[in-house]
Amino acid sequence: MRLSCRKDDPGYDEEAIIKEYEFTCDGKVVEYVITIDEEKGFIFCYALDDNGKPKRTEDGNNLQTMVLRGKVKIREV
Repeated sequence: MRLSCRKDDPGYDEEAIIKEYEFTCDGKVVEYVITIDEEKGFIFCYALDDNGKPKRTEDGNNLQTMVLRGKVKIREV
């Protein structure tokens, strides 16, 4: 399954925004997910600071992103 909050992504599902999911990569919970694809084994998400909040880019205008790879799972809670 693939889910995304980006409207231009093939995994975008407007209904998914109102549902609650738990996303994991290699058994660890991942927050601030942008796109997740279980079949391809990746999560595109925001990078977090030491306080667990999304990091800003050096210019402070955007949020930093990163890609996690491994065994990813989507679970509706």
